[in-house]
Amino acid sequence: MARFSMSRCLCWLFAGLAWAWSPGVRADQAGELLAPAGQPATSQSVHLTYKLSKGSDGWNPDARTRIVKAMDEAVAVYNKYGNFNRVLTANWNPGTPTADANFGGWINFGGQIGTRTALHEIAHCLGVGTCPKWGQFAHNGVWTGKYAIAQLQAIDGPDAVLHCDRQHFWPYGLNYDREGGKANFIRNVLMVTALRADMGLGPPPRPAATALEIARAAAEAAHTDLEKAQAGLKSLSADLVGENDPKRVKAAEAVATAQAKASAADQRVIDAEPAALREQLEDSRK
Repeated sequence: MARFSMSRCLCWLFAGLAWAWSPGVRADQAGELLAPAGQPATSQSVHLTYKLSKGSDGWNPDARTRIVKAMDEAVAVYNKYGNFNRVLTANWNPGTPTADANFGGWINFGGQIGTRTALHEIAHCLGVGTCPKWGQFAHNGVWTGKYAIAQLQAIDGPDAVLHCDRQHFWPYGLNYDREGGKANFIRNVLMVTALRADMGLGPPPRPAATALEIARAAAEAAHTDLEKAQAGLKSLSADLVGENDPKRVKAAEAVATAQAKASAADQRVIDAEPAALREQLEDSRK
């Protein structure tokens, strides 16, 4: 809880100042500030949900358990970092080589079952490569929609190019297992939000809020790495191996490096919050 205490203080400080500056922002709206990217601060949230197809009680028990776990985790990411009002259907089809999905909201799991796969297939249900308008923005292997281009460049810099084909996009399309990881899961949802905005399927993303969410995810990952490094050092107690044992010295260096990275990540969260707050205050006045 103490990791982001400084950022929370800064957030509430700016919230209080903004309330004083703008009579259009009430005190009871403070809890809506810094909402997840893609979710308007002044409108009620909607949710992505799913159900299992008929006959799921007769599925292979292991497959059913894995599908439920994958869908639960993937839907949670979509609802935390986006705003999607759809009901999906997850199906187990042993004859499906990997997995597939359609714009109607149906997902077949076969040879591939996992959170990364579920996120990828949900994107198809939400229009990636399946919406009739997809082809209007895919030209010569490059996406031309302004929102998705801006979103990618907010993540990777002004020279980033969003590639695509008739069904997929990259980077951050989660097309392969090597693209997994929490940070990329978040980036994928943010990119799907932007792609949908280009196709007229949803509201445009907010770049500052996006930057904040990515910073928060990176900070969480950095603190996880720090905890692992600290656990490694603790396992090499000086009482057991000696203070100058090479392994213990190396572990201590790893902790120091991880601590520096975590501190830098925390600072990036703090730096990103004011712009995200201003962006949401602007939304609240619309």
